[in-house]
Amino acid sequence: MRGEKFYSVYDRDTLEPGKNIKVERTIFSNDEALDIAPYINQSQAELKAALQDSQNGEKAVFNKLQEVLEEWARQAGQTILYHKTL
Repeated sequence: MRGEKFYSVYDRDTLEPGKNIKVERTIFSNDEALDIAPYINQSQAELKAALQDSQNGEKAVFNKLQEVLEEWARQAGQTILYHKTL
């Protein structure tokens, strides 16, 4: 488990070369350390816009991850080739 001030992340990433890669992350709020005071005076519209921006940022990271996983698939194909040759 890795953690920041107000959240913790559990990761269960695994790699079996030439077979599979699994990237699994789960994030949990650490409510005792959560400080929402700086956001209290923002309007609901401002908060909704900020939420949407954050979600869009997550989607952008996810899209980058998909590109990296395609790169892994090409490399894993090479691993299979060498494994079968041996």
